Amino acid sequence: MEDGEQLARRGGDPTLGRSSQEQTELRAEPLARDEAGEAAARDAATVERRQARSFHDTVRQRGTEVSNLTNLSTHDTTLDKVLLREEVLALQEEVAELKRMKEMLNKELEECGGGCSAELLSAAELRVQLSHRERDLDRASEALQAMKADRKRLKMEKAELVNQMQQLYATLESREEQLRDFIRNYEQHRKESEDAVKVLAKEKDLLEREKWDLRRQTKEATELAVALRSTQELKENRIKELEAELAMMSNYVAQKLECQLFVRAPEKPVSPRNMSAKQSLATLTKDVPKRHSLAMPTEAVVNGNQEWVMHAEMPLTAAIRQSQHSLYHTLDRH
Repeated sequence: MEDGEQLARRGGDPTLGRSSQEQTELRAEPLARDEAGEAAARDAATVERRQARSFHDTVRQRGTEVSNLTNLSTHDTTLDKVLLREEVLALQEEVAELKRMKEMLNKELEECGGGCSAELLSAAELRVQLSHRERDLDRASEALQAMKADRKRLKMEKAELVNQMQQLYATLESREEQLRDFIRNYEQHRKESEDAVKVLAKEKDLLEREKWDLRRQTKEATELAVALRSTQELKENRIKELEAELAMMSNYVAQKLECQLFVRAPEKPVSPRNMSAKQSLATLTKDVPKRHSLAMPTEAVVNGNQEWVMHAEMPLTAAIRQSQHSLYHTLDRH
């Protein structure tokens, strides 16, 4: 009991103080009961009133303890509330039991009278009640120590959780910064890619235009080459015709000269004009292979001699025409 009082003084808990006070009162009760036993014959009613008052005081103190424990339970954590609630229920059951005992004692006192009250409230019963109160006090102190330990443990867990939350917040901030950097780099790369795609699109359009220009130029060049080739073929055909005419003229001139040589006995010297005509014909017909004529010129007879008929649709060069006319006039004079 002295240990309980010292614990109550150190802890400063009003509940423990009340419990210790109750124990001292219960200890003082046997002495009072002995004194009351000596004067039981004279003052039985006073003893009964004191017993009733003491029971009422005990019940009231238990009620205050229960209320104090209830008030303390509101300030603790969930685990403390559960433990306190269990303790409150146990104390309420004890209070109800004490009330029932009080009612039973009152009934027995009423039935037995003043002589029975001294027997019921003997010292042994008071010691039993005192031991019960001591056990209740021990349980209350153990519960209080357990609640203090739980509270300390919960504080440590709370501090640990706060540290973990701070670490988690720091990690989240670092991850958020990394995510922002990634998004910024991604946006920059996307813009660069879009710019590169735009440049490539412009280059593609330029290459397409160049390709179509080259195709158009190639088409025009092909058409021009075809036209030039057809023109060249026409010119080659015309050259062939002119070569055939030159070959025919040279043969005709050679035949005329041979005829004149056979007809005229004394050979006269060839005039320079006739010689120049022959040289021009030889120059024009030099290195020209003999080909078949594509179109034979028509011949007409004028004064017993063959005469060339000039066609307007067969244009000749100036040199060929001059050589032809000079030979024609020379042969006519001879």
